[in-house]
Amino acid sequence: MTVTALAAGAIALAGPSDHASTAKYCQTLKDIMQPPSSKPGEEAFTRVDALAAKLAADAPGPIRGAVQTYSTGLHQFVVDVGKVGFDSTKITPEQYKTLQTPEMTAATKAIMKSAQDDCDISTPSAEQSTQPNPSKSAAPKSPPASKTPKSSKSPVTVPSKSR
Repeated sequence: MTVTALAAGAIALAGPSDHASTAKYCQTLKDIMQPPSSKPGEEAFTRVDALAAKLAADAPGPIRGAVQTYSTGLHQFVVDVGKVGFDSTKITPEQYKTLQTPEMTAATKAIMKSAQDDCDISTPSAEQSTQPNPSKSAAPKSPPASKTPKSSKSPVTVPSKSR
């Protein structure tokens, strides 16, 4: 039996409210993974920050701690980026360290695994997503390839950078 099947079974046994909670979490996860509609700047950073806070609020029990760690770390990064006017070219390597702590790496890996196992969302490796490149824009970008979730006909993409 696969992990996905086990997770689906656990959701089914837990009842409709847990299933609804997981569905809401998965939808928020899909939303946060969509590329920004604007250039990297305040709007893109604050959008991702707000969605990460919503993701933490929507996260089901087993993943909640990791998502809260992720949300807190990303929020700190957005605050730091705000100090340089949301100009991604002025973000220092020190500011990127907020995204590269062992806690953030573990949280990102757990969220990526949850995206695949619980939400049927294809993601890049967690290593890729936790290693920002200071020479490039810090705003989320579309990943190379994505998989269409079972419950949706639109493809889901994962930003190459996360908090």
